[in-house]
Amino acid sequence: MTQLDSDLDQTLERLAGSATAVFMTGLPGTGKSLYIRHLANSAASKGRLVHLLQWDVVRSSFEDTEQAMTQYPIENGVTHGMVRIAAGQWARKAIMQWQTQHVDKSAILIGELPLVGNRLIEVVRNLDDSAEPFLASPACQFVLPVPSAKVRSHIEHERERRMRQPKHTREKNDAPMNVLSALWFDLARATNDAGLVVTGSEKSDQPAYDSAIYEARRGRPSRLEH
Repeated sequence: MTQLDSDLDQTLERLAGSATAVFMTGLPGTGKSLYIRHLANSAASKGRLVHLLQWDVVRSSFEDTEQAMTQYPIENGVTHGMVRIAAGQWARKAIMQWQTQHVDKSAILIGELPLVGNRLIEVVRNLDDSAEPFLASPACQFVLPVPSAKVRSHIEHERERRMRQPKHTREKNDAPMNVLSALWFDLARATNDAGLVVTGSEKSDQPAYDSAIYEARRGRPSRLEH
């Protein structure tokens, strides 16, 4: 086990034992699902009751009718804007309801918040509602995994493999590679305002993944400073 692995494992172990809610955030293809599984297993081993809130599950609930898919269809692997808004507004209320039902801290809520593309972005916004005190408290932690270039490459290869031969519906609904590439391109180009160097000057010249660019704090929602 490398030092980085050890540090990561210690962080997840600490969160599994002390946090009331932990939300993994960020772009698709950065290892959120892997960390969520590790965190959930660790929390369960400590005797905590694990509850999950994940984007793909929430989203599917809003798309689970023929009428919804007709009015708000998925286009090129991207969820319709109205579905994203509805899911985000629901999530804040659901988190608050969960917290009031588990005040004894024997349970832990582990969530996946992609944020990019306004997917569950409402959870990290500072809003004047009943959920804000809990979401802004130390009991609620927001984590942004930043994979190295090597890990990112492995994740991309695994994503391509799953898209070719999905084992179940959730793998089939993973963001396709063209969406991963487009999201990284948009993020990389936006770093020009932060004065960071981005390789590639045209849309066709895809900038390579760079963990330093992804980790840059400028413009990051304030909750992610925890």
